Amino acid sequence: MVNAAVSVIQPLFDDPIVVSIRFRYSTVYADGVTPLPSNLLAASESGIHVIPWNTYVGALAAGGTTTNDTAANASLPGTALSTNVDTASASGRAIGLDTPPVMFADGSLGLGGPYDGIVTINSNVAFTFTRPPASATYDAQRSVEHEIDEVLGLGSSIGVRADLRPQDLFSWSAAGVRSLTSSGSRYFSIDGGATSIVGFNQDPSGDRGDWLSGSCPQTTPFVQNAFSCPDQFSDVTLTSPEGINLDVIGYDLITGSTTSRPTTSTTTTTTLPCPSPQVECCPVGQPGCGVCGTDCGNGGCCPANLPVCDNVNGLCITCAPGQVGCCPVGQPGCGMCGTDCGNGACCPAALPVCDNANGLCVAQAPQCPSGETPCSDAALGFPDVGCCAQPTKAKQCAAACRQIISACKTSCAATTRAKKCKKRCQSAIVGHCKRARPHACS
Repeated sequence: MVNAAVSVIQPLFDDPIVVSIRFRYSTVYADGVTPLPSNLLAASESGIHVIPWNTYVGALAAGGTTTNDTAANASLPGTALSTNVDTASASGRAIGLDTPPVMFADGSLGLGGPYDGIVTINSNVAFTFTRPPASATYDAQRSVEHEIDEVLGLGSSIGVRADLRPQDLFSWSAAGVRSLTSSGSRYFSIDGGATSIVGFNQDPSGDRGDWLSGSCPQTTPFVQNAFSCPDQFSDVTLTSPEGINLDVIGYDLITGSTTSRPTTSTTTTTTLPCPSPQVECCPVGQPGCGVCGTDCGNGGCCPANLPVCDNVNGLCITCAPGQVGCCPVGQPGCGMCGTDCGNGACCPAALPVCDNANGLCVAQAPQCPSGETPCSDAALGFPDVGCCAQPTKAKQCAAACRQIISACKTSCAATTRAKKCKKRCQSAIVGHCKRARPHACS
């Protein structure tokens, strides 16, 4: 699905740049902590470069290649509308500016950041990853195209900060009348306001760089509409408002009406491979969905928001805070949650306390006095724990282990062959202690 979105947008433009975008499927932003709003389909995060007005406008005007650019550049103001223009790193490079990627995988910014932006699809939303979307679901590809457009440079700073974004240079309320306010109506125009291509959103609950959206189902369900509807889908095209807008902020739209200017092909990087040990985790019949998750070992896969496989019940589950998936080696998908023992082992919820000294999982670790350590009769099938001395000689084992032997004998009372069980407690625990090096009761 991510590749499908890229394959829609990439062939429309011919710029000698590489745009690097990280794609995610999650309920939180790239920092891994901040939750996405429940009503948000997807989000983009991108690096912004602050460019002096004259530098930016001069580069934009010099880079025109299409009839759209000719008209749009003619409408550029003769005097500065803001001190600077805040351009996305990708769109700055499209007009020849030195605006490298500055975003790291966690959404932080700094020199050396490898990404122009990060796109996160909200995994709590009912999406369909192939077309047409299933009833009452949203088209995932449309949301991805929307967020790619924003990483490429669409977006407004109106009502947010004083310096304008490139898109704001083409915001009008009437022929010859610019509108840079968050009140009233505005529209996108490339001929000085004479022709309205599409209205801008002024609803503060949506982005002001997005399009004005009608009620569902929408008559014009454009990709960049501020609010999407289920059951509808669309794409960026040469003549869609998105294609025209990307053209006039500096990308070279491939049309039959262009001025001569040598270029090389644009290459857009897509998603990273899933981080180890995750694998691609797409619904059946929906390959390329861009979802990473847990390999369940049986051909199934659980997404990152429900990462634990319960193969017995055919479920994907999540463990309680502080717990991890707790399966025996070679048995993925057991569906157990438990305690990470910090040494590669895991104790299940029924015996959640790690006794790493004895390689055991116990129900509760006792507080032992100095000179004694926790001991268990788990090897005999009982859950008892106690405190045992540390014998230095084999003949000391019976005395050292008396507490756990007593607990074991008490548990034997509930068995059908209690007398034999009690004898086994004595012989097994003491025998283990004598054989162990160093000597230990469990």
